[in-house]
Amino acid sequence: MKIIFIILSLFFLTSCGDSNKKTEKVTKGHREAIKYQCSDASNVKACGLEARRNFIEAGNEYENLSDLDKGAVNKIKTECMRAKSFGLVSYNNCLMTLKVKAEDGSLWDKNKSDSIVVDSGGDHIDNLRAKTVVVEILIKGKNKQLIKVGNGSGVIVKKDLIATNCHVTDALAEYKKDYTASLFIKELNKKKYAKVTVYKEAPEHDICIVKKVKDIEFSFPNKPVKKIVEFEKLKQGNFVRTFGSPTGDKAEEDFGTYFEGHTSEGSIK
Repeated sequence: MKIIFIILSLFFLTSCGDSNKKTEKVTKGHREAIKYQCSDASNVKACGLEARRNFIEAGNEYENLSDLDKGAVNKIKTECMRAKSFGLVSYNNCLMTLKVKAEDGSLWDKNKSDSIVVDSGGDHIDNLRAKTVVVEILIKGKNKQLIKVGNGSGVIVKKDLIATNCHVTDALAEYKKDYTASLFIKELNKKKYAKVTVYKEAPEHDICIVKKVKDIEFSFPNKPVKKIVEFEKLKQGNFVRTFGSPTGDKAEEDFGTYFEGHTSEGSIK
């Protein structure tokens, strides 16, 4: 009897302790969002566990609509179906935004609703990597050999357009004063290149757009990001992931290799 009592006591203590875990607030919609997020993953289960862990570690909590009436719940779930396809963070942000509207009585307003923040931070790493490129500056050196003298990072925003930093393209302009210099983009950790030219510039934000040159010899298929979120709509706690190819200062003749495709994660503070 004593052993049985101890086992039952442990059972009830464990059950009570687990009931307050944030992970138990996952709804069917959240699970579906995770499934979308991990659809291209080689290990779906591991991806799902990582998505949940990142979500909690970034300070998020699973939004619950149980205290709303059925009509409001159905409307919110319908409105957030698109956000669900962008992953866990996007879906949860959508639920939070529309729940506030339901609580203040504006959910059913006929006016055009505010855009829902759709965050790509929930995408699987491989998906994000396919949307990121290395931007390289090459010059013709002695004996007409090509020398890599600089690099940066870029994000594919449209079929033939890549966003990068203006300090990268500005470096190209400086090299052109003394050399024959060109700008290329390269797939991360692959050998496919495309030649690009400067298309638009916004130096006040250090953001410049480069455009692919139609050249069969240097080309690879671009995979643009699905959604670009305006800076003003980003919120504290949003999950973020960075990609880059950092390198130290090198001599022009020995620019060397760089840490290609380095990634880190965190949240907006």
